[in-house]
Amino acid sequence: MVQFKAIFDKNIVPDRKVKFSISGNPDNLISIWAGKGLLATIAEENIIRLWNLKYDENYNLGISNTILEDRIINEVFTNISFNHNNQTLCAVTNSGKIIFFRNKLGNLVPKSENHWDII
Repeated sequence: MVQFKAIFDKNIVPDRKVKFSISGNPDNLISIWAGKGLLATIAEENIIRLWNLKYDENYNLGISNTILEDRIINEVFTNISFNHNNQTLCAVTNSGKIIFFRNKLGNLVPKSENHWDII
């Protein structure tokens, strides 16, 4: 992935390159912005991968982070969405269950899985 920088009186130039890998099914990769510079991706796995591009850090949110772990252990995430107004990441499993993760830091970018609450 390449991040570009737009300079007012010049062209758009590459600013940073980031290489990341996924397990799961790359044909069904879904990527969204879950805050400023925070990329969230799923690929039919039981985790959501988050990359903080500014700090070049990454971490995972997963079913194992939830109170539902014992009931949905064999499920995978198939869709995600992020609400910027209330800082909530919504993840849907292959059986239709919905898990909500809320950013504890408000409008600040979360830097680890500890900055998210299950709601």
